[in-house]
Amino acid sequence: MSKVAVVTFDLSRENHDYKTAYKILGDLGLHTTDPSGKLYMPSTTVMGQVADSWTSVSLRQRILTDFIAAGVNLESILCVMAADFAGIGEPIQKRTEVFPFGLGG
Repeated sequence: MSKVAVVTFDLSRENHDYKTAYKILGDLGLHTTDPSGKLYMPSTTVMGQVADSWTSVSLRQRILTDFIAAGVNLESILCVMAADFAGIGEPIQKRTEVFPFGLGG
């Protein structure tokens, strides 16, 4: 069984490499949309399904390790695990203007 992880973060002022940050998070299965693509997360927030064995602490440590290895400096991070979630939303038409490098899940 898997659970849903939600991660919100800020990068340090010295390094705003959001492209690399979102690539790392995407590699972990965390994206800026829900699986249906209808619900977009606020900026610097991602979500995705993770293995049931993962905890908030293990996910945070994995993200920290991967970001450090890529030279991405975090200012803050919050990881939350949930067994269930609900949301409603429609895709934002101008999403590519907000994230010109194609970050939309």
